[in-house]
Amino acid sequence: MVDVVAPIGSRVSAHAAQAPNEPAITCDGRTITRGELDASANRLARAYQHLGVGVGDHVTIVLPNSIESMQATLAARKLGAIPQPLSPQLPDTELAALLALQPRALVVSRPDPSGTTPSVPAGFTPNRSLSEHTAARGGVPVVESDGLRREHRPTETHRGRR
Repeated sequence: MVDVVAPIGSRVSAHAAQAPNEPAITCDGRTITRGELDASANRLARAYQHLGVGVGDHVTIVLPNSIESMQATLAARKLGAIPQPLSPQLPDTELAALLALQPRALVVSRPDPSGTTPSVPAGFTPNRSLSEHTAARGGVPVVESDGLRREHRPTETHRGRR
């Protein structure tokens, strides 16, 4: 018999539901709780989805090791996307060459030097109207603590998808 391992997004949500005030990540003297991590990753996931990120898409994260990079990685995973961390110290020519190897849906922290891939800047904070809780309010596939994916497809199309 094979043990089924829950996706990381649902595991983080479950930990947040069990002990929301417990520390989740500490970096550079700052700590965020499990509840804060889950809520911020859910908001980012909804924002990324509105920018066209979906299941199986690559999301390039060009951030130093930090709370922000962990939030971006978790947000991509909650959508079923593939996070691709890259060094923020890459010169634009190297970044452009790496981005050209595989189509991607989003670049986090730096603009795509070729201008073809949408990006969000470092420190990006999604609009508060994007819910940090269930998809019934926010409308994005986000794995909740019960392990279920709830999904709403936006009415606008992005890159040919609904």
